[in-house]
Amino acid sequence: MRVCVFSALPSKKIKKMFLRNNFVVTTYKPDIVVSYGDSGTFLSAERNYPEIPKLIVKIKNKDLPFEVEESELERIIPKIRKDYYKIVSFPKVETEFRKKKLLGTNEIQIRNKLPTQAIRFDITIGRKKIENLIGDGVIVSTPIGASGYYKAAGGKFFENGIGVCLNNCGNCKVKSYILKGKEKIVFKLNLGEAQLAADNNPLILNVREKESIEISKSDKKTNIIKVI
Repeated sequence: MRVCVFSALPSKKIKKMFLRNNFVVTTYKPDIVVSYGDSGTFLSAERNYPEIPKLIVKIKNKDLPFEVEESELERIIPKIRKDYYKIVSFPKVETEFRKKKLLGTNEIQIRNKLPTQAIRFDITIGRKKIENLIGDGVIVSTPIGASGYYKAAGGKFFENGIGVCLNNCGNCKVKSYILKGKEKIVFKLNLGEAQLAADNNPLILNVREKESIEISKSDKKTNIIKVI
């Protein structure tokens, strides 16, 4: 089995663990990718090796049930070698804007470019249209991102579907919505300056007044290794 250890941290020790268990350690066409670091490392690993199963390794303080700590690796690596694991898949969210396609493993955000100025916008969530909102924007999240920025902005936690959180909108009655199917989210900027971003992707696009952006659940998946 071919494994890539993806990390900005010193990872020689981890690579040796896999080599001792007869893995081929490589960056070329790996069967699995080990994300060693923080949540940003995982998002970068997914962007560089999309849909290849990821083993998420934290130095300590794991947050999600499928994450493992570095101290567990000696026990876990032999299990992976013997196929004692399963793949847990989560949907991504996607948008295409000005011929640029963005995929979100955690979320796609549209927010005010200037933190001192709110934006005014309309949003359609499935069949529900909400007009003349004033706030920081919107966060469209996957279940993986449900405990991140989405939750911090006041979104209601969920495990299935995709979540839509209206970010710091003082004139909205409901803070967040959960979509279970393929409903689309359409954002229209009425006034102000906004930016479009996905996860920690360095590609950030400016959004002008009167422009619309459509966001939806993607057919692409994030595949996570969960050791049995």
